[in-house]
Amino acid sequence: MLHLVPAIKRKKGLSFILGRVRHRRDNPRDYSVRVIKRGFFKVVVGERGVYILDDEKTEQIIKESWERYLEEKYGSRRPRTDKDIVEHPVEVKEEEIRRFFSSRGLPVSFKSCAFFVEGIRANKSNLRELLAGMSSKR
Repeated sequence: MLHLVPAIKRKKGLSFILGRVRHRRDNPRDYSVRVIKRGFFKVVVGERGVYILDDEKTEQIIKESWERYLEEKYGSRRPRTDKDIVEHPVEVKEEEIRRFFSSRGLPVSFKSCAFFVEGIRANKSNLRELLAGMSSKR
């Protein structure tokens, strides 16, 4: 089963919300990750490629993105809410996904068209579902 992740157009390229991070207000480094559409393969259609992520890889990408955000920006911006538990949607750029794939040694194609399947067999119904989802979004 596939889920086509909606893209967010930004000045520096496309971004995608793959999940949420939940933490206590006073300790953002002790967090838990909630992945969108758990149990579905996430299909990310970017400007430079199409990426298919399972739950485990999606969670790892969210963790890396959140850790980077904590190092770079979190000290200057605190949550505006008074709640004890804070939830943040995590926005991941296409470049972060490409960097994640290449750092793990996963296949990344620079060709105009490629389809990689890792650990599972290609299923015709999955491909039909992917193509039907892409044609309905246009």
